[in-house]
Amino acid sequence: MVLYNSKSSDIISLTRKIPNETNLKIIAIDFYQNRDNDAIDNIIPLSAGMDTLLQLSNKFKITKLPVYFKIKRESVNEFIQDSKIINIKLHN
Repeated sequence: MVLYNSKSSDIISLTRKIPNETNLKIIAIDFYQNRDNDAIDNIIPLSAGMDTLLQLSNKFKITKLPVYFKIKRESVNEFIQDSKIINIKLHN
């Protein structure tokens, strides 16, 4: 899962900075709420309403964007965090 702001970051560039040796699907949640993105390769772009974004940032204690972490399915409708939250550096 990648949480980012499309106003300041390009999702393709961001995902290139994420180690993904097993080519996992990437859920990319845009806090800028851009709804014009189509799925590309293994990237699933999503946007959400402000209430959902606030719940996500509170649940995962997100204080800075962009970040990524792994999630895994616990049951049909339940996912849990499966790795540390890692900040993605925008500049080298």
